[in-house]
Amino acid sequence: MNELNYLKVVTLFFIVVFAAVGGFVFYANPYDLYEIEPTKYTRSKYKVASFERVIKPVAVSRQRPKTVILGTSRASVGLDPKTLAVLTRERAYNFAITGSYIDEISAALRHAVRQAGSNAVVWGIDYFSFTRLRPDGVRKIAFIDDCSIFCVARTFAEMTVSLKALRDAVETVVRNALGHSADHTVLGHYIGYDSKGVLPNKPAVHLQPPFETAYDIFDKMLGFGLSRGVKFHLFISPTYRSHLRHGEKYRRWADRVVKIAQKHNISIMRSDLDPFFTADKRLYFDSGHFKTKVGNRVLRNLLLKKLSR
Repeated sequence: MNELNYLKVVTLFFIVVFAAVGGFVFYANPYDLYEIEPTKYTRSKYKVASFERVIKPVAVSRQRPKTVILGTSRASVGLDPKTLAVLTRERAYNFAITGSYIDEISAALRHAVRQAGSNAVVWGIDYFSFTRLRPDGVRKIAFIDDCSIFCVARTFAEMTVSLKALRDAVETVVRNALGHSADHTVLGHYIGYDSKGVLPNKPAVHLQPPFETAYDIFDKMLGFGLSRGVKFHLFISPTYRSHLRHGEKYRRWADRVVKIAQKHNISIMRSDLDPFFTADKRLYFDSGHFKTKVGNRVLRNLLLKKLSR
């Protein structure tokens, strides 16, 4: 075999290998980058939550949704972007991040607006998002905003044709085939969150106080969004039997975020206090995480009716 033929064979070999790896990763979709219907072998996405502060910004940049969902695991688990897309007739993406704090949510908003041109936000606001700041999480979410074209291409390649992506794709298929269970700490809404835990009768209400800085970030987020023509659909995330409302810290927090929003002529739906969203135990996985039946009610009330306080 002469050198030219050898080079052709080697080149063809690598093309086939890359195509096979990329095709299998596309099928398994371990990071939920692609808008494809999952099969029984790819339904659960075990690798998303561990890396979602990097994965979701990449997905937003790629999918360029007009509407994004923001919030914590409550919004991630309970709000269905497909329902939102039907209601808005526009592309939607669930950009809610498990365990995120207000500075991280702010970074997510800015990324969606600047990089994807998103012009509408559905945000499930949570008390706990105001109790801490996480600068390292902000850096992960925002890294792609300051990344060169080469950096973006490299990151996308790592998630599509790398050995790590292949390992995660294989793990996704194998664990689905074995029927491994899932919960919201490692997965999101799109895999069908299913918890076997029992709802506590008396959830803890000893709450850490919010950071004063968190209110400032919230205020600036709304101002930034409005300056870019973003339409906000805000609600306070409901909890089973509104258990958090019994804390004085929670009441003061809720009153304050409502007033900040009103300053920008934005209403916040108080679904956290409405039995229509909070009374039925069957519609909750645990005291804090609502099922998509509740989420769909929230979306319909936000988008099809006048916003209420």
